[in-house]
Order: sequence, then structure tokens, then C-alpha cells
Amino acid sequence: ASGTVTATDKSSFAELDGTRTVVFNGGDTYRVFDGTACAASTPANFFANLSTGDFLSTADANVAFVPYVTGGPNQFCLADNAPQPPTITGLALTPPTGVVTLNPATLVPGATIRVSAAVNPPGTFATAGVVGTNTADADPVAAGYQVNVSGLLPATPYTFYATQTTSEDTSAPSAGFNSSPQPQPAATTITSITPVDVNDGVGSTTQLLVTYSANVTPGPAGSFTAFPTAQPASTRISTAVAQGPLPTQLLVTFGAPGGTFTDATPDVAYTLNQAQGGAVQAAAPNAPVQANSGTFSY
Repeated sequence: ASGTVTATDKSSFAELDGTRTVVFNGGDTYRVFDGTACAASTPANFFANLSTGDFLSTADANVAFVPYVTGGPNQFCLADNAPQPPTITGLALTPPTGVVTLNPATLVPGATIRVSAAVNPPGTFATAGVVGTNTADADPVAAGYQVNVSGLLPATPYTFYATQTTSEDTSAPSAGFNSSPQPQPAATTITSITPVDVNDGVGSTTQLLVTYSANVTPGPAGSFTAFPTAQPASTRISTAVAQGPLPTQLLVTFGAPGGTFTDATPDVAYTLNQAQGGAVQAAAPNAPVQANSGTFSY
């Protein structure tokens, strides 16, 4: 008997190539292939290394095949192989989320699939971070094996990689798969910034109403910073971004610590910065808005 392990409980049986099952018994001899021969192994070491994706055969110390005996005893030789790299076949990205499709024929059943993304350039696996993890197809109805991903930046080219991990073995990364060019940042500008409080020298607010030159929708919460223009080190970071009362407006909230703007006399000059993608063009192709800055007094 010989074949790739497609299922095992790591103690009593192993399924080979999805078609045949071998059973382990107390009188069996266990070996692990060391590159040239089947070296003697303890049962504990053998089963610790046994996992899906490995190659298991009934063989003697010289790697010569011997017949499998139902009920045993048998001689087993384990080639502790890392699974092959997966193959990415397609992408469907709508940052910050998306779907990566893999070829299921390249995956070991039950393996943990991790998809990583690297900003390109450099687009290398060494610079990639994990953006999605699956132990089962995220969409069994769709063609291929689907992995949902998140944390992607808008208008950013990526190279995607995938690995698969069995109980203790991890494959090499797949070949890199480049994302298609994404929409360029929209040239929409901030036209006004207004504190959500009457500017009368008293009171305070944690919110700013930011008006743009075109219709926009909110981007990520932490995309805005504000600080007294004369004190750049006293920066506040936004904690929420919501649609304003008009389609050209966003309501930006700043939280503790230091998130409150206090009305003063005379007015204090402030600077507001919006990172690229902090606002999103409301019309197709829904491109992220370029980085913006503006000033206001309160």
C-alpha cells in the first residue's frame, strides 16, 4: 500500500489517495524516510509527524515495497512532506474587502489556507501580511475555493500569496498573483470645515462637519487628524466617520483622549488632514478621495 495521506486520526488509521485505508496495530514497525532510507522511528515520533499531504507506504528499511497485511503486523515508512503550494486563480476586490479564489485541486482536504497580500512594489512574500484565513471554502456554491480577505487599502496594487498548513506542515507560498489596477484617487477637495457647535466663545464639540466639492461616502474611522495649527504635536485622531446631512458632507467624530475642541476667544486656528481614502467618491467607480487638508477656526 502506498499513497498520499488524505485523512488520518494520527493514531489508528490513514486514508491514502482518498480511496484506501490502512489500519495501524500494536505489532507494526514504524519508520520515517530520511532522504535515503526508511529510518527506525518510535510510534510517538511517527504519529507526531503523520499528517495529510504526507506520503505513506508499506516498505522496509531499504525503501523496498512490501505488501500491506490486513490486521497486521505491517512495516510503514512515512515521507513527512510539506503540502504543495496552492494556486491562486482569481481575485474580486472591493477594498477594504475582497475574495481570493484558489484551485481546489491544489489543496489538501482540511488544511488551513492563509492568504497574504503585499503592497506592490515590492510585492514580495517577505513583505506580505495575512489578510484572510480559511479552514473551509467560504462559498461552496461558487467555482473554485474562496477565501474572504479584508484590511485592503483602496487604490493600492497588491501581490497575493497563499499557503496551506496541515497539522504540523506548511507549504511554500504560491506564486504571486497581482491585483488588477484599481481606480486612481478622485480629485475631490474639502471646501469647508465647521465645528458642530455655535462659534460663540463658549461650549465645546467633538465633531466636525467636513464639506467636499462632490458627493462622498465615509472611509475608515481613523482617516482624519486635527490639531491646533500652532501646535502640530497636539494631534487628535478621528474615531468615527459618518455621512453628513448633505451628500457632500461627512460628520467626523474625535474621541478621548484630547478629542474635544473647546470654543475659545479669540478663535484658535486648526488644521484638519484627511488621509487618502478617508472619503470615497459616491459615484462610480467609487474611487477613494485623494489626501486633503483644510483649516478652520473655533
